[in-house]
Amino acid sequence: MTNFFKPFTALVLVLALATVACGGTDETNTGAGDDLPTTDQPDTDLPAGDDTGDGTDDSDTSAVIPPSDAVVIGSANIGGEIVDPRPHEILSFVIAESYPEQVQITFVAGDVNCLAATATASATGQSVIVSLETGITTDALAKSCLAGEFEHTLSIALEEGLDGRDVVLADVPREEGVEATAPPAPPFEETLVGMNEAAAQEGAESFGYTWRVMQRDGEDFVGTTDYSESRINVAITDGVITRAWIG
Repeated sequence: MTNFFKPFTALVLVLALATVACGGTDETNTGAGDDLPTTDQPDTDLPAGDDTGDGTDDSDTSAVIPPSDAVVIGSANIGGEIVDPRPHEILSFVIAESYPEQVQITFVAGDVNCLAATATASATGQSVIVSLETGITTDALAKSCLAGEFEHTLSIALEEGLDGRDVVLADVPREEGVEATAPPAPPFEETLVGMNEAAAQEGAESFGYTWRVMQRDGEDFVGTTDYSESRINVAITDGVITRAWIG
């Protein structure tokens, strides 16, 4: 009986050791998961820009305008005094080969007969800022101004050389720019004043108006009392229209 249990006990011990060995293998396989990426890795799903920086935007979005301590080193004007001056956009510039240099700017605005504009070059640090203001002339409302926008140029003769400084155009926000510097067109009949009789009559009739002379060289003529929006009445002195009205 004793001999029977010895082999049986040995068999049990072998099976137990085999079970422990298999368990050890499973333990090792489970541990292999430690090689997988951990949550310490950077999160690549963050939106662009949400990095570890300080959150500030280094880009300069401020408008380029002459600072208060800038020194004016040149200016140019057309049209004289500006009525209701406003900042205006400059399209482009070129620098003339001279010393001191000349800066010629190009811009789009209203009829030159009614336009007043001043361009200014202001030195500050390593830059020369060129700015532009436009409006209408003091006598624009008394003139016949063409509607629309036209290209203009202004040449600024600098009082000192650039000497390596950069020319920078003043930045004008779109909503502050002057879209049209020409005043509203006056009534058609007013544009006839000052014209010779033949040209004025031809122009009026080409637009469908009927022509009636109510006064010539101080002599008044009797007209009908009806009113017509398509009839122009005029007063003439020495062949020139001195007054014109609808009626």
